[in-house]
Amino acid sequence: MNTEAAVRQMPKILQCAERAGIGHALFPGYGTLLGLVRNNALIEHDDDTDFCVRADLVTPAQEYMFFNELNDAGLFAERRRRRCRSDNNRILWMSLKSEVDGCKSCIWFQYFWHGYMWHSKGRRWTTKIGKRRGWDLDYENTEAIAKGVPAKYMEGGFVQREFYGHKYNVPLQYGSLLDVWYPFWLIPKKGGASSAHVYCAIGEWGDESTWKLRASG
Repeated sequence: MNTEAAVRQMPKILQCAERAGIGHALFPGYGTLLGLVRNNALIEHDDDTDFCVRADLVTPAQEYMFFNELNDAGLFAERRRRRCRSDNNRILWMSLKSEVDGCKSCIWFQYFWHGYMWHSKGRRWTTKIGKRRGWDLDYENTEAIAKGVPAKYMEGGFVQREFYGHKYNVPLQYGSLLDVWYPFWLIPKKGGASSAHVYCAIGEWGDESTWKLRASG
């Protein structure tokens, strides 16, 4: 990771969220949250930074205002990717990089269903995750896969922690979240994407009767 570029880019993402009115719903996630609470520094062998947005705390208009703010700030200059739900076009995931030889950042919109908090990259994960891990799915009729953690671990809201001179939201129960995403996270080790004890196979975004909970292990 180009840490210097990441440190420049992170507060710009935060500022765009605040201008879009969603700063209260944005927090560092996954490896970035792990680095913040364990090391008070970004994890050097990570390949990007991650932010999450609580989709239940923002409106669709605010999501796209955030997207436009990121664009206007030049944060999509070197990388501009986005995945949306097919039924209502709400954003699932964005990926950006603002400068040559900079740092990639991913922004995940977290949504709640059946007691879990989910994140997804849409259809791409049906092959990247599902087939690679040998999950028993009806791939022809699966529109997306989402990873989940118990929603109760988001209860209590956020506290603010300073990170590289800027204040970011940190889930009050960050330890429980990290226990799911990175078992044995207190022991530093290289490699490994966030894990999940459950996943959701989504047949059609607009028809929740086609959403199936599955155990990942």
